[in-house]
Parts: sequence; C-alpha cells; structure tokens
Amino acid sequence: MRSSLVACVPLAVLYGVGTVAAQEDDREYVQLVNEYFLTNSVYPQERGEIQLTASPRIDFEDGHRAAFPFAIEFGLTDRWQIEAEWVSLAVNRTNGLPGRSGIGDLELETQYSFMNLGGSSTHVAVGLGLTIPAGPPEAGGSEGEWELEPSISVGRDFRVAGRPSQLFSQVALGFVGAGEERGSAADAEPEARELFVGLGYVVATGDARWAAELSWATNQWNGGDESELYFSPGLVLDLPDTWEFGVGAPIGILGEARAFRLSLFLLYEFELGDGD
Repeated sequence: MRSSLVACVPLAVLYGVGTVAAQEDDREYVQLVNEYFLTNSVYPQERGEIQLTASPRIDFEDGHRAAFPFAIEFGLTDRWQIEAEWVSLAVNRTNGLPGRSGIGDLELETQYSFMNLGGSSTHVAVGLGLTIPAGPPEAGGSEGEWELEPSISVGRDFRVAGRPSQLFSQVALGFVGAGEERGSAADAEPEARELFVGLGYVVATGDARWAAELSWATNQWNGGDESELYFSPGLVLDLPDTWEFGVGAPIGILGEARAFRLSLFLLYEFELGDGD
C-alpha cells in the first residue's frame, strides 16, 4: 500500500504540471548543451524530435569497469519528453579475478520542462524515472534493484563577459525495491532510499561548452551506509549537423566514490516528420 502511494505522488505532480503549462512564457532560450555528465539537463526535446545517445563510462580502480549505455529520447510536445536508456554491455575486470560481462539495467523516464518561468531566465523540469534490473550485478551494469526516482531540475541562464552561461542543479529521490536475487518480499530487508543532489555550471566559448559539476548521492539519511561525492570537469563540443560530443572526468572526493572515471557521449538529433 505504501509503495502504491509513493508511486502516485510523482505521477500526480506530472499530471498537475500539464494543467498549468499555459502559464509559461514564450520567450526564447539558448540551449547550451543536450546532456551533462552527472546531472540531468533541464532542456526538453521539442515535439517530434528524437535524440540518440551513446554514453560509454569507464571506472579506473582495482582494474576497470566499463558500461555502454544507449538512450533514445522523444519529444511528445515542445515541453514533454520520454526516454529509454539501456546498458547494452557492461564489463567488470577486477585485478586478480576473472572478468565478467553482460547486459545492464533498463531505465524509462519522462520529463516536463517549464522554460522562462514568468518571463525570466529560470527554467524548471520535473521528471520521473523507473529502473528495471535486467542484467547480472557482478558484471557492473546493474544494481540488481528496481528503483522509482522522482526528480526536479533547475537552470538559470546568464552571461559572463558576453558568453552564454548557466547554473544548473538537480535533486532526486530514489525509492528502491529488492530484485529477485535478494529473496522473497517477506524475507527481504527494507531498502534505504537514496538522495541525489547535483550542482553545476556551464559556459559557451564558440562551439565548445566548458562544464563543472558536483554530485552527492547518499542513503545514510534513511538507514543506509553508502555515500559518494564526485567532482567532474567536462567539455562538450557542438558539432555540425546536430551532432554533439562530450568528455568528462568524474573524480571521487568522499565516501565510496571511485577515484577516477571517464565519461563520454556522442549524440545525434533529428526530427520525425516535420514536427508540426
């Protein structure tokens, strides 16, 4: 019963978003990037627009772990989008142990964005994601758990020395459910809920976008014992023909964060039909 109520709350929020969409201002905004490395972007896909993204990630610590997610995003309207991301391959090669590989989790997400609230340069997006465990946890591409994650993202545009810039942030709460390998519902222990807080800054110089992100994820506030803090510098290049390439280097600072990661993405956007 409690889990049903938890699921209904973010769904009700998303439904309410649609009823007040008419309050948005039609002021134009400059979209600096499509994706960040640790934080969700507040920008929406436009109606009929499709974005395809490949985003390999590599962890360097006691060997290496690599994951190769592939995502597709689609704009239902100019403010409302849906997304599916699947870890098509994960590889875990720990020093001194046999390597393991396999597929990873599937994540489904929807997001609604309010752009230029009240005619200002502030944007807000609310989202809801569902993670479905789909692979062996030992391969490194799956947590072996179901997770429902409502989130809110905020962006504020401004200029620095005439260059377009943005401060952005995200807060998300993960409601975790045990996977099948953890046993029956009667035997499973309650899972701690994870809190995620991200903060970042991006500035454009020509076709390059320089970003810096700080992210903190923890479940210690809810009976867990895990906490991670990362800082990530990153560079995103705006390529011709709606291609975009990014490279980031998340650095572990505190908690169980891995010492160094490499995050890449390559994305392509196109319209389905004429988008009218």
